[in-house]
Amino acid sequence: MTLLARTTLLSILVLTTGCGGSDGDSSEKGSGAGTGGTTADTGDTNDGNIEAIFPTAEMDRVLFYYGNGGYEPDNGKGEFELLDEHLKSTFGWNTDHRDDWTEDLSDYRMVGLVALGHSGGDDLTAAQLEDLRTALASGTRLVFFGDRESCGSTVMSSALSQLGATMTYTGDAAGLNQRIDATDLGAHQLTDGLSKVIFKEPCWVNSAGGSRVVNHIDFVVAAAQRPATGGDIVLIGDFQAIDGSGYLTDDSADNLTFAERLAKVDPSL
Repeated sequence: MTLLARTTLLSILVLTTGCGGSDGDSSEKGSGAGTGGTTADTGDTNDGNIEAIFPTAEMDRVLFYYGNGGYEPDNGKGEFELLDEHLKSTFGWNTDHRDDWTEDLSDYRMVGLVALGHSGGDDLTAAQLEDLRTALASGTRLVFFGDRESCGSTVMSSALSQLGATMTYTGDAAGLNQRIDATDLGAHQLTDGLSKVIFKEPCWVNSAGGSRVVNHIDFVVAAAQRPATGGDIVLIGDFQAIDGSGYLTDDSADNLTFAERLAKVDPSL
C-alpha cells in the first residue's frame, strides 16, 4: 500500500470514530425523558448533566407504601398524620397510605417506600418496578426510608439496583435508641439553609454514585441520586425523622422543613 493510500485510510478511520462518539453523547443526554413534569438542569446530585424533571401542579398527592414487608405504623412510630395535615393545610396536597399496590402513580409528587422487607415480604415485581420507573420519568421523587431493624433488607437493595441507583444501605446502624442530631448537611434542595435534622438509630447509607445529603461524623444518613432523566431517588436512614416520634415539633431542629421539602421536590417552589 502506498503512503498516500495509508494516509487516506487513516483519515477516514479518525473521522468515523469521532462521529460515533458525538452521536453517543447526544443520545445519552436526551434519553428517557418523561412527559409528566417541567424540566430544568440540576446540580443537586452527582450524576453529571442528567436533566431533572419536576412534578406539575396537577401532581398533588403523596404516597406512603407499606407493602412488600414494609413497616406498618405502630403507636406513633411510622405514623405520619402530622405531616399529612401540614402538607394539606400548607399546599392542599393529600396523602395516601397503602399496603396494596396501585399501578397509577401519575398524581403522586412523592412516593415513600417505608422500610420494605422489614417483616419479610417478596421483592418488588417487574410490574411494580416499571410503575416506579414511569413515575420517575414524570418527575416523581422516590424516597426509600430505612429502619434500624431492616437496614440489611434485600427487598430494598434489590429495588434500588433495579431502578438504576448505585446507592444502598450498608446494613449497619447507629446504636439502639441512639438519637442523632445531624448538623453536617450537604448542598441539596432538602437541606439548603437548614441547621439540624434529628434521627433515631438510623441505618447508615452508602452514597456511592449519589450526593450526600445528611452526614454524621463518618457516616451518611441520607443521600440522593438521579439515575436517569426525570425525578430523583432519596435514601433516608430512618423514617422516624418525619413520623410521629416528636421530632417534627422539636423547635431545636428543622425536621418539619426537611419533611416538607421531600414532597416539594422542586427547589423553586
